Amino acid sequence: MVREVASAGEYGQAERLAGSIGTSAGRADALVEVALAAAASGAFAQAEKTARAINRPAQRERVLKQLVPAMAAGGDFERAVALAGVLRSPVAHAGTLMWVVRTVAAAGDFTRATSLASSISAPGPRAEALTASRRHSSPPGTPTAPACWPCKPSRRAGPRSTQNAAPRC
Repeated sequence: MVREVASAGEYGQAERLAGSIGTSAGRADALVEVALAAAASGAFAQAEKTARAINRPAQRERVLKQLVPAMAAGGDFERAVALAGVLRSPVAHAGTLMWVVRTVAAAGDFTRATSLASSISAPGPRAEALTASRRHSSPPGTPTAPACWPCKPSRRAGPRSTQNAAPRC
């Protein structure tokens, strides 16, 4: 029932329904559904608000991690970067920022993509993100241009998600 109400865009009502579920795990699962439904419709502020209300840390982190590439794919780069910054896991932080870098570069903002890539603290992911931002900034036919030039969107929003569009390189 929560999923249907959230899918209809009635996020407040869906959150109230989720709050009436008797178990902590059930409430958290329902809030996950509300957050993902909000993100799928482009209501990123609502998705973030709902995700932050999840009282189970592992589930909250997982949903926040899924929201970053969805926000980037929706063009809300600032919110995506800010949300990536609250992820507790350095690996998750670096991975989600790499998605943002690729999306920003695919949108043509190479300076911003390079700046974001440089902000990744882990050396390996930082190098990978810098390479991705440079590949996108190269004109077709140059040695550093990717095989996918221009970067074609895929149906992937994250490493294991099939929602929303994000660039595939």
